[in-house]
Amino acid sequence: MRRRDERGGVAVLTAAAVAVLVAVAAFAVDLGMQRVVRSDMQALADVVALDAARLLDGRKAGEIRAGSVTEPSLQATVAASVARNSTSLGSVTSVTATLVYVVTGTNGEQVPRKLPSGAVEEVADGVIPDGVLIDAQGSVDFAFAPGSGAAIRSAVAEASSTACYRLGSYVAAVRSGDSAVLSQLNDFLNLNLSVLSYQQIAAADLTLAQLAADPRIGSADQLLTGSVGYANLVNATIDALKKEPGGNTAAVQALSSFLALAAATPIVRVGDALSISPTDAAALKTNFSVLDLLAGTLMVANGEHAIEIPNIQAGVPGVGDVDGYLYVQQGPQLACGAPGSASSVAETSQVRTDASVKFLNTPSINITTGLLDGTLQTGKAEGGITISLGNATGRLSATPKVHCGAGTLLDPHTFSVDVTSGAVDYSLRATIELSGKLKIGVLNNVNITAKADITMAAPTGAPASTANLRMPPNDTVPIETGGDPNLLTSAVPTVTVKDLVFSVSALNLLTLGLSLSSLTTTITQALQAAVAGPDGFVEKTLRPFAYNLDNMLVNPVASLFGIRVGGADVYAVQAVCNVPVLRH
Repeated sequence: MRRRDERGGVAVLTAAAVAVLVAVAAFAVDLGMQRVVRSDMQALADVVALDAARLLDGRKAGEIRAGSVTEPSLQATVAASVARNSTSLGSVTSVTATLVYVVTGTNGEQVPRKLPSGAVEEVADGVIPDGVLIDAQGSVDFAFAPGSGAAIRSAVAEASSTACYRLGSYVAAVRSGDSAVLSQLNDFLNLNLSVLSYQQIAAADLTLAQLAADPRIGSADQLLTGSVGYANLVNATIDALKKEPGGNTAAVQALSSFLALAAATPIVRVGDALSISPTDAAALKTNFSVLDLLAGTLMVANGEHAIEIPNIQAGVPGVGDVDGYLYVQQGPQLACGAPGSASSVAETSQVRTDASVKFLNTPSINITTGLLDGTLQTGKAEGGITISLGNATGRLSATPKVHCGAGTLLDPHTFSVDVTSGAVDYSLRATIELSGKLKIGVLNNVNITAKADITMAAPTGAPASTANLRMPPNDTVPIETGGDPNLLTSAVPTVTVKDLVFSVSALNLLTLGLSLSSLTTTITQALQAAVAGPDGFVEKTLRPFAYNLDNMLVNPVASLFGIRVGGADVYAVQAVCNVPVLRH
């Protein structure tokens, strides 16, 4: 049987397959060109949105749209940005800008606010906009198929602001010449610096960017999120100070003492001492006190966050002996971030103590009132001190936004910090033993014994407040929120009488015309009034002790560290405005 001749069949199939492949390839090329246009339009929308967001400097929408002598109009800015960045495969059909309100969407993203109809709500001329929406549209002619493909992409940008502030500062105290804190810093940090040396170090400032530029540090991210050698940190600080005008010779010489601490603390985490992000624009430009940076880092590294005062004797000879301690839990706290952000939160320092007191040379108690007449002697008198000035929390206000002026008194940088109070427990307690003889009506020499518990307590906190900062002058002069801790001297004492013992027969009660309960009440009230009276234990012993406790210890320490009842000393540190950021 002859075989059929099939020669040429493969060529037919190949030709058909090639035709199909060419058509698919053409379709893929055209589709790829359209995808490139979409990508190009998104890139164009992003960069134009960032350029346009620089106009969002607090002006109203009408002013931004119209422009001024010094500022281009919105449309001119968009046109210039498109001209600089239009390098798409096809042609840019249109780029439009809409000033919008930026709100948080259902998924937490920042999006333009829309009208009930679904259209984007445009900001009216008399209102300050939050952001700018850019719609970029382009097209490309297909290489094989007839016609063209279009693409439209959008981007939303805002002009963000960021600021730094500090709650409390021993550096401010050192700079003003107050040396009360220096011995405590010396003891705590194992240093032996003089007042002058501390002032020289405190007067020296550096930015994080200067430190991060040192090869021993690596980067701002490494400095604030990782671990660095303490010797490297000190040496980088010294080298950066040497490069500044004048060379900071005195500060550099004083800083050599910190190098001796590197062996005891080889590795530190600077970020633990600073509540800031390594990408925060204000943080990187902020001038940090060298003393704040180096001493604060050591405080965190030792795990204590404390400066301890082992003996808190109030300094009243013959009035009382104290067995206890006082310590400051944290050093000055600095925070940087956008208003309302988590990174813009800082907490103040915290003073704590719980000590016992033995009161000396206690006065006798004279009672002359109504049925009662006589003198009671004060025997043993003991008590305690509780001081817990809890954390006040500061947060950069979400509104008003940070305003960056010219940095002068006439046009300062301005921003606000909301301060809320934490728990406060500040009290002085005493228990005194009383004994003696009283004349009760016609009864002579009735033996009386009792104990009196006395408490003087400061208020439990202050209401939330807002520190409206201006820089200058609040970069050197703080805004004080809350109240000074020296409140014990004005506190109204509470006196409670217990363990009252006296003996009066039923016949004597009948003679006095009183019941046992009414006589007990009369004696108790007389003891309370006498203990708290002008010649009693409160005024002769307890209040002088409280006065010296406040004015010779608690208030000086609290002032140095910016600690207030329910508040803080708030300093402005840095502000950076009009930083464009993409939101959607």
